[in-house]
Amino acid sequence: MDILNWIYLRTNRLIKTKANNPKTDLVALGADVTFARRGDSYQTYAMTLADAVHAGCVENNTLKTGIFDDFPFPVTPVMLPTCTRVEDTPAFPTFLAVNLQGYKVSGAIELFGSGSYSEYLGSVEIPTTGVPLFFPWKTTGTVTALDDLDNIITNPFGLFNSVADSAGGLTYAQITIAALPYATPGAQGLDLVMFVDATSLSPVVGNIEATVAFEFEFLVDETITPTFTIY
Repeated sequence: MDILNWIYLRTNRLIKTKANNPKTDLVALGADVTFARRGDSYQTYAMTLADAVHAGCVENNTLKTGIFDDFPFPVTPVMLPTCTRVEDTPAFPTFLAVNLQGYKVSGAIELFGSGSYSEYLGSVEIPTTGVPLFFPWKTTGTVTALDDLDNIITNPFGLFNSVADSAGGLTYAQITIAALPYATPGAQGLDLVMFVDATSLSPVVGNIEATVAFEFEFLVDETITPTFTIY
């Protein structure tokens, strides 16, 4: 009878595009449960709009990964789909009839090395399709370091970041993520590597120390599901 309820809502113009009150307005959901009275095994139930949006936000942004399990990662990198989608408009005429879907690799890494070195973050890979649809989209993050008074200094991920050195003070470093392409039989991929270099603003004494939380987003053909591996 559920389909009749939806027909009733439509014919009586009760389908809305804006909520009256997200904390009390209800949305109907279909639960995939064993329900003996229904052949499709679904049972209709309701949630407030606010709770439904929150549940979707948590599900789509939950990183199921290790915390301080793998050195040097406080949060081991993991890949998630994003809400970024690029639709080929108009679909015809077009050079290449394809839509793109976004994915992101998120994690956090501890930097503790000389004034110039690199850290491997993992590899994303897709099957070879004959068209190199592998577009880096955006890179964001935060760099955190301690000054000589143990104050927490944070700054956006970029070319001039405050980091600590072995002298116990702050200095500056350039921190970038490079996507290095590679190919294997039947697949193509990107090795994600974080490069850390001293800047000309101040000398580095000993090692560079900081924590970098990062997100690297890329686009691929929406019909392809990429994989992420830390080799």
